[in-house]
Amino acid sequence: MRKKTFYFLLVIFACVFAVKFLLTLLYYGPTIIPDEGCIIETSKYFANNFKIVKCGDITNAPHGYISPLVTILFSVFYLFLAPLKAYKAILIFHSLIVSSLVFPLYGILKKFKIKDRLIFLFTILILFVPQFLVYEKSVMTETLFAVTNVWFLYFYINSFDRKKKKNKIISIILAVIAVFMRPYGFLTLFALAVNEFIVSKRKKVAAIIFIPVLGVILIPALLIYSDILANLFQKGLSIFDFDNFKGFVESIINQFNSLSIATLSIPLIIFASRFGKSGFKHFEKIKYFLLSFIFINLLISTQHMYGYFLEYGMQPDLLFRYINVSIIFVLIFSTVFLLKYKEFRLDRKNMIISAVVLLLLLFVNVEFYRRQFVFEYSHLDYFPFYYSYYLFLVIVLFVLLINNFRKALISLIFAILMIHSVFGIAVTSKYSSDVQQLNPIYQEFKYEDYEILYILNSAVGQFPSTYWSVLTLTNNDIQTAFYDLQKQGESSKISELYLLNEEVEKVDVKLEDFDYIITDLDLDLPIYMKSTFSKVYETKK
Repeated sequence: MRKKTFYFLLVIFACVFAVKFLLTLLYYGPTIIPDEGCIIETSKYFANNFKIVKCGDITNAPHGYISPLVTILFSVFYLFLAPLKAYKAILIFHSLIVSSLVFPLYGILKKFKIKDRLIFLFTILILFVPQFLVYEKSVMTETLFAVTNVWFLYFYINSFDRKKKKNKIISIILAVIAVFMRPYGFLTLFALAVNEFIVSKRKKVAAIIFIPVLGVILIPALLIYSDILANLFQKGLSIFDFDNFKGFVESIINQFNSLSIATLSIPLIIFASRFGKSGFKHFEKIKYFLLSFIFINLLISTQHMYGYFLEYGMQPDLLFRYINVSIIFVLIFSTVFLLKYKEFRLDRKNMIISAVVLLLLLFVNVEFYRRQFVFEYSHLDYFPFYYSYYLFLVIVLFVLLINNFRKALISLIFAILMIHSVFGIAVTSKYSSDVQQLNPIYQEFKYEDYEILYILNSAVGQFPSTYWSVLTLTNNDIQTAFYDLQKQGESSKISELYLLNEEVEKVDVKLEDFDYIITDLDLDLPIYMKSTFSKVYETKK
């Protein structure tokens, strides 16, 4: 890389980070959800006790499966900062590592001899698309996983150059790190092994290297995530029921549509149609990695959505956050094909691919939309409108495609990505601002050390955001109890409280033992403050 290019990339990196830093500092506040709560609580616990624990061991709240690696990494922030400041620091850290992707993205695209000005434009756009933006502004592990995989791809694609063999070792290390970053992080290492077995001329050597690596790494990972394996086994058995099988098939269709919608469909069609014979040696070396990664990624996201169908009876719907890396990979290489190929011939294979993509879009249920995480994909807050707009957009893009209006197609896709990015920034900022205004309770207790009783309605499946905010962003001692409206006489008198644990049991709770009570009940106590979600009562202990 020339010094001039490197310095220009440094300028782009600095500018992208400056924008992301200012957005985080000025507009984005905590938008705590259960998975975030678990990551924060386990990180805080490790910072104080230097011990890795499961989320369920230290909180009675509903919990997920948290990576030990992420727990240790984020605990560093809680060693030196108060919870709220540590949360903001993690968001800034996310902005920093996402901004660093200007370097690997440039390196990947330059392999295909794309002009610098086009690489710079695409790099800036990809770093602001919602796949990065949404999770970058949370303490979720999606950002770390995505960044790790883009850097992995850079080193892996370089490892096939004769003078850069050491990059293979770096790519293997990054794939191993990905295993312990998310419960399904094994797919990077697995897809790497599949690709090596296929493309390697010395398959025995590849087997000798990768089979022990897979065993040494995946066995402890399987032990760490053993509960997930048991859950997957139960889901597998449930498919033999016909109604469940229909739900599973619907989940598969919706996850394919998630990938299609998030990549604007036409890039996905171009990616799939050029996959067999790309004409680029660098792509041919890694294409089986991409195929394995995307295929397994879709299966993993399918089973996750199918789990909602089994557990809560929810109709399967779109889920983007589990496939955000696949979305980024498709956008990267469809851009390569768009920029490098002079025409797109509509042969029988391409017609079939296009027909499948467009046909499956008709199965999207416009009337039903389950909001995943705030704004899974920026426009989906307005899904019925967006779906109509999206179908129109796909038709326009398809017309440009089949008529070989290549420059118009490239310009329109880049413009749409830019609009999505700007819209994503606006929606994310507005939501975060609204949450802070609607939920000011954690701000009141963020620096104090009180004893707080949080009383929750047992009929509510998800705990309110106030609970998560007070629990994760303050240093207060919080005890959790819940009431059952069916067992309550008058809501203003607590006749029975239940301790929230694995076996629900009746307990004798003395309200006067606490400094404050947070609940949605009407209590015969002085109200200290209110929010849209809860009331805070002062016991005058």
